[in-house]
Amino acid sequence: MPGGTRIPVQQPAMAASTAPVSVRFTDADHYKSALRPIARISLMGRGEFHAELTRSWLGDMMLQHADIGQPLHAVMAMPQAWVIGFGPATHASEHWNGEMLQPDQVVLHRPGREAHLVSKGGEWGSLTVSQASLERIFEERLGRPPPPATRQMLHPAPLVMRGLRGLRHAAATLPHGAAGEAVRTALRDTLEGLLVACLSGTPIGPQDGIVAGRGQLLVALDEICQASADEILTVSSVCCRLRTDACTLKLLCQHVFGTSLNSYLTHWRLRHVHAALLRAAPDETTVASEAMRQGFWELGRFAAAYRQAWGENPSETLRRVR
Repeated sequence: MPGGTRIPVQQPAMAASTAPVSVRFTDADHYKSALRPIARISLMGRGEFHAELTRSWLGDMMLQHADIGQPLHAVMAMPQAWVIGFGPATHASEHWNGEMLQPDQVVLHRPGREAHLVSKGGEWGSLTVSQASLERIFEERLGRPPPPATRQMLHPAPLVMRGLRGLRHAAATLPHGAAGEAVRTALRDTLEGLLVACLSGTPIGPQDGIVAGRGQLLVALDEICQASADEILTVSSVCCRLRTDACTLKLLCQHVFGTSLNSYLTHWRLRHVHAALLRAAPDETTVASEAMRQGFWELGRFAAAYRQAWGENPSETLRRVR
């Protein structure tokens, strides 16, 4: 989407049926405007700007994933909600109030507080949850209110960190329709458990370990699917690259996404066709060639699946960019 597109904001009561939204920005002011529901940026770095921002709603919680193409300085005024932020798993890239956020840490922002950010740019993620929702989750899961926040930087267990990162990616690629609603419910339940473990410091149980392990595998699966725009995604090729068996991946997709592994890979292949049509050069691309490049040999069935996924015919997508 163009830099002037504003990313929509949903109230928690409406968010349960909201699909993930992803926007690309080339204007810093538009990016600042999009972040206002979460934080007001009053100062940013200069120079050419580009960023991508994805929002996913899981009930009354919201996950964000962003990738910013330049360093920035910002004074962030947080909303009346708790915001938990985390960076990439490989390197430290942010300072909050002068304290470096390490890859194995999360930063906890209290509702309504201000924070000063110095960032090298790059990837970050966050989870936003209201005080009322946080209290509900703790009462339901532990039978007590959430603990008082005494530190800015927290060290969740490694499995919790991997789970948070995995769910952030999983929530950003939810399927459409009723299947997406079923997956959203499952992911929300998992996220609530990880949130409690993150903030309370309680050891995670065997089931939580399984969930976090799934999160790590989901990240790897997501990365492979994203990087496969020029090849046909098949069960055997994905299993080979992940060094796992088809049964494990099939169970993962069924338990987390509520769909088959083949349907999940088809979803990604449709996304690659959609992206190819959006960036197509005039008069140099046809719908048939892009579809077959992703292994869609029956063009009638492909067109029907594309229409269901994107709400328009593939030829309409191609015409829009001409």
